[in-house]
Order: sequence, then structure tokens, then C-alpha cells
Amino acid sequence: MDHLQRSLIINIDSAIVYPPDIDNPSCLQGIKLAFARSALVSERHPIVLEYFNSEVALLNEKKRQSKLYQWTIHPLSLFKQYYDIWCFFFYGPLVVLKLMEWSFIRVRPLQIEGILWTIFILDVLSWLDIVLQFFIGYSVAKTKKIELCRKQIAKRYIYSGLFFCDVLSAIPKTFFVYPLLPKPWYLFFNTCILLKLRRTVTFFYSIRSIAYYLNISAQKVFLVSFFFFTMFIMHMMTCLHVGVPQYRKVITGQLHPDSWLKPSFLRMSLREKYVRTFFRTAQYTMLIYLPEIKIPYKLTEEITVGSINYLVGKLMITITWIILLRNFVSQNSVKIKFREVMVELEEYIKAKQIPPELRERLLTYYMYKYQRVFFNEKFIKNMFSMNLKKEINVFLCKTLINSVTIFSKLSPKEVEQVITYLVPEIFLPNEIITQSGTPADCMYFLENGTVAVFTPSGKEVGHLQDGAHFGEVAILIKEKHRTATVVAIEISRVYKLSKSNFDRCFRNNAEVFDALLRLAEERIKEIRELEENYKKILFEMTYKSQK
Repeated sequence: MDHLQRSLIINIDSAIVYPPDIDNPSCLQGIKLAFARSALVSERHPIVLEYFNSEVALLNEKKRQSKLYQWTIHPLSLFKQYYDIWCFFFYGPLVVLKLMEWSFIRVRPLQIEGILWTIFILDVLSWLDIVLQFFIGYSVAKTKKIELCRKQIAKRYIYSGLFFCDVLSAIPKTFFVYPLLPKPWYLFFNTCILLKLRRTVTFFYSIRSIAYYLNISAQKVFLVSFFFFTMFIMHMMTCLHVGVPQYRKVITGQLHPDSWLKPSFLRMSLREKYVRTFFRTAQYTMLIYLPEIKIPYKLTEEITVGSINYLVGKLMITITWIILLRNFVSQNSVKIKFREVMVELEEYIKAKQIPPELRERLLTYYMYKYQRVFFNEKFIKNMFSMNLKKEINVFLCKTLINSVTIFSKLSPKEVEQVITYLVPEIFLPNEIITQSGTPADCMYFLENGTVAVFTPSGKEVGHLQDGAHFGEVAILIKEKHRTATVVAIEISRVYKLSKSNFDRCFRNNAEVFDALLRLAEERIKEIRELEENYKKILFEMTYKSQK
């Protein structure tokens, strides 16, 4: 209990520099300290918050590891991040070259030359990696548990079978080439090279891990992984076409006359052999015909490999089309939804026998509102907290805030309050926004578009454009009804503010309220003068026409 209480009052800033610095460290001490920190759980790891929800918990985990498991590398450590990157550049070439060693490369007993030096070095590194596996902890995603006990790590590594795959496939081929070993043992160890294929899972897992570290989207990771998977399948099938028929040669001591492998082929350079076999694989995989390469096989093992290659090719082509379709649908899902709703709208118009003119207005409104991409805005906003909703509203109304003059006189908090109460509306050309003589219960802010203002008798007062506001006259001067008619000239997006919310937002700000009041008085005065003059002109015209 005392330990728990002490852990709760730890200075969380110390979590960044644990273990603590050493005064005047030697070079060896500095290296040791740097390695110790890299092996501990890192606050920079992308998924560390899934396992430790505070810096105190993170510090406690570092202390637990340092005290009980100082020789274990944490799965959420900086060292593990670099190791995952290493796995990508190590296991990819390793699996490719081991397959080529199994099939294409001719190995002489106890002789290492050419590309075999590269494979030999990778085999040595594989043995070092086997040792390292006993020191790297692992995490359990379902239970959010971190296992650092080396005994449990070893049991997991051995019982998974990965240990035996690594050991048997890491023996350099030059040490067990026939006739150094009897044929059965040679065939056994030669086949064990294929166990390195198990590490392809590690290779693809490293791609996902690197994507986490570099914050790469899941879609890009999927496409990259599929590309490597396709190339790996092509490489594996290419090696199978050469590797499998050679078992008959080892067992019988010579190539079968009906085999597609000829002595002349085996005498070719490694590059030429691989290219020729790769095109043979492409014939099966892509279902293409190359007259220079004859396909028919007569031997059982070659027919089997060819059949597998054919089926794999069919499967790969099918998967490729599925992935392309999935990628297209995922990228255009909102556009597809838009078209689906558009079709439903068309059916609704037909069923209700809506006239052509109104039909065009409905379609125009729908297309303008969603801009050819459909989304459920209400559902999306409901997922967020109130603070996030306010931030989103302020961002969406950024154009309005910058263009409306009175907003510049408000504090950021007051602007945020106004934005919270605004209700967006869209008006089509010739659509009436406010009608003179109707009850007044709100005012409007014009974000974009153009509207025309008319007196009650129909005299045009003028036009209002982006950043203008109207409808405040009836609210401020205690008019119960609208004093003017406002009509949209083009598609206009406005924000409505009710009278009650207007009072909440502006009553306490004397400067803004007085400015709006003066503007309202000027507008109503102008409208009344124009209305009187217009009525006078109409009266005179009517009087003269009667004479």
C-alpha cells in the first residue's frame, strides 16, 4: 500500500529520463545507459497509451523492468522499434535468397563463393537473431498484458515451432552438401531450408509495425503488403519449378530425359536461369503464352508444380480484381452513396409526380448541399464531445467569421457562443428568405451568395452579398413583423439566429448591440423613405392614367 502511495506522488517528468543520468560517465557507462533506456518501454511508442494510460504508470513499468527484468527488451521500447525496421530489411532478402539457395544455386562441399557469401553472412545473423529472440518480450493485445519473463518468452518461442524453423533453416548449405552427408540426411536438411518461409509472416508483420511508427494509412499499408506478397509468390513458384525436379536428380543421380530441366539449362548463369524460369512461372500465373517456352510436363512432380502454379495464378488474379474493386469502393464510398440517394430522390419525384420545375430545384438543392459526396453529418457530430463540436463549428464558420464585420468586435469566447446558436440554411434562386408583414423571430448572416432587399410594395432597395446580415430590424426596434422582403438571387447559404439566442449573445455587449441598433434604425428609415416615395410615384402614375 505504501509503495502504491509513493508511486502516485512521483514526479512524472522523471519518466522521460529514466534511468537517471550519471555524473561524468565514462564511454562504456554512457553506452550502457543509452542501451538500457532504449530497451525500456518508450513514451514515444505509437501504441503505448493502449497499455499505460498515464506517465506514472509508464514510470512504474520502467522501474519494474529495471528491477526484475533488466536483461529483457520491452516490446514497446525504442530498441524494438528499430528491430522491427531491421526485420523488414533482413527477413525479406533472407527468405528470397534461401529459396534461391534451395533451388538455383549450386553448392560445393565446404566452399563459399559468389552469392553464397551473402547467404552465409545472413545465416550467421540468423543465429544471432535466434539468441535475441529469447530476450525480447511480447504483448498480448486482447488482455493488454506485457510479458517480460524470459522463461515465458522462451516457452512461447519454442512451443510456437518458430525456434525449430529458425535453427534448421539457418544451417549453411555448404556444410551438408552431398556427399558430405548421406542422401537421406542431405534431402532432409535441404528441405529444411524451406522452413525459412515461416519468417515471411515476420516480414509482413514488420511492414505493419513500421506503418504504425511512420503513421502511414492502413490503405497504403495494405497495397504495399499486397505488392510484396505478389512478388514473393512469383519468386516462390519460380524456385519451385527448379527445386522440385532436382530431387529426382539427387535420388537417381541424373536428370530424367523427359524433365524440362536440361544439362544445358543447369550450366547457365544464375541470372539467366532465374529469368527463364520466372517467365515460365508468369505463363502459368498470368495465363499467357510465350512460344519460346514450352509448357507441357510429363513427370508427376513437374505436373504437380505446374498445377499448383496455375491454381495460384488464378487465385492471385481473382484477389487482385477484388482488391482493386475494394480500393475503388472505399475511395468512392461517399460518392456512391450520393448517387444512391440521388436515384432514390429521382424515384420519389416520379412517384409523387412532382413537376419538372420543382424537380430541378430539388436536385439543385441536394447537389449544392452535399457537393456530390453524401455523409450523415448529424450522426458524425453526435460522436464528438461538446468541446470538439464547438471547435468544428468555429472552423466550418471560418469564412463567415472573417467576413461579418460585427464578429471582429466580439471576443473569441463570444464568437464561439454565437456560432453555437447558428442554424445553417440554403436558399435557391428566387426563393423568399423573409417576407414583409410576417412575424419576425430571427435574423440572418449571409455566408455566401447574393440576396435582394425589397420594400413591402416591391421597390428594390439593393443587394446584399457575402458577410452581410439582415432581419435584425424587427428584433431590435420592437417591430412584430418584417419590414422588408429578402429574396435570394443565386444559391445562398445563410445562418439563422433566433431572437432569444440573439439576446443571449449581444445584449451584454453594448458596443456591438449599439452598432446593430444604429444600423437597424438607418435601414428602417431608408426603407420607409423608399416605400413612401414609391407609393407616391405609383399614386401619381395611377392618377395620370385615370385622366
